[in-house]
Amino acid sequence: MRSSQVSVFREEEMELAALELLRIQESAVGLCQEDLRQAERLLEETRTEERTSHGLLEMAQLLEAERAAVLAAREAELAQAVMAEAAAIASGQPAVIAVESARAAEALARAEEARQAFEEARRRRERMERRRELAARCGEIAGLSLESQRVQYTAALAEAAEVVQRGRSRLAAAAGDLRNYHGNSPAREAAGEWLHWEPEEKRPVRPDQVHDRLNVSESVQGAVLAYLYATDPGFRAAVDRLRRQLEVPGREAAVELQVRKNVAGRLCEELVIRAFAPLGEEIRTQENRTLEDGGFTKIDMTLYGLKVPLILGRGRQMGAREGGSLAIEVKSGEAAYLRRELDHMCRQAEGHQGHSASCVVCTRDIRDLPPGQEQALREALRQAGSPILGMLPRKEELDRSCIRFVWGEVDGGV
Repeated sequence: MRSSQVSVFREEEMELAALELLRIQESAVGLCQEDLRQAERLLEETRTEERTSHGLLEMAQLLEAERAAVLAAREAELAQAVMAEAAAIASGQPAVIAVESARAAEALARAEEARQAFEEARRRRERMERRRELAARCGEIAGLSLESQRVQYTAALAEAAEVVQRGRSRLAAAAGDLRNYHGNSPAREAAGEWLHWEPEEKRPVRPDQVHDRLNVSESVQGAVLAYLYATDPGFRAAVDRLRRQLEVPGREAAVELQVRKNVAGRLCEELVIRAFAPLGEEIRTQENRTLEDGGFTKIDMTLYGLKVPLILGRGRQMGAREGGSLAIEVKSGEAAYLRRELDHMCRQAEGHQGHSASCVVCTRDIRDLPPGQEQALREALRQAGSPILGMLPRKEELDRSCIRFVWGEVDGGV
């Protein structure tokens, strides 16, 4: 079964999806433009910082030069004071010596103060040089980043515009196919009623309604196959490949085997999806669940946000309130196959825990088991927490509908 969320489209929903593609494209353009504006603002900020850093460096250089001049003057004064002190010492006059020694000490202190001021100015000038270098580097990086973003966004937006246009064209074509498919024949109208069924608001869906939703007619089966062919490019391609093989003499049996194995299984899954889809807000398929032994399993289908209460039958896990969730495993096959799959179904039922309700939906072939084996299988799954509902058409009937569809004998209920 396909993974991810499933949506059951109608023509109007396809048209809305085309509009949504356009909205997403416009949103992407807006986001890219905002990113570019931010990059431009960042570049301007780095350029402003670079100009500021250059101005601060010039001021630091002037201050360093001023303090170097002061230091030179103070050192000259100190040299003169030292020479005067030496002359006074040579004169041997104590009073003169005392005066000149005091002047020399003062000159030394002024010179040391000037030296400290100069060193501080020199260190500041070095810091400003480093700041200007970093600002210049940041500006270079911001400029390169802006240019790179412009190139990447231009290419990405051009590609996105092409993809959106192609997607909108395909949706428009699919909507046209659906309009042609729906037509006005009684069979198609009956199938349309099943596809577009909605539960009554606030009223529980009961087991007989679930039975009617799953035990579909050949018209509904053909309608779902035609629906898939009209809306799913992968399914259409697979059917077209099988039809091309039919053109080769002697390939009929091989094609029929592929139909029984692949197309019928897909039909069975889609019938379950569309049977339960109107009951919830969202359907997801192939969700991974980790089991107690460390292994994992995948839930075939999970229905979230039940719109109305759901009653599948009696017993545990057989009912859910509005807003709850439903986990489903889908099995299609003859009685012997269903019996062989018991252990696997029980393991998958373990992954259903945590949901409001859960079940295994299978074909009516389960009734072909001997009474004791059928009861044992049902009891095993009931104990596992996901009772089995044998409400789908028999595997043979599903196979027949798929074979007739691939052979071109039916077209959505006609």
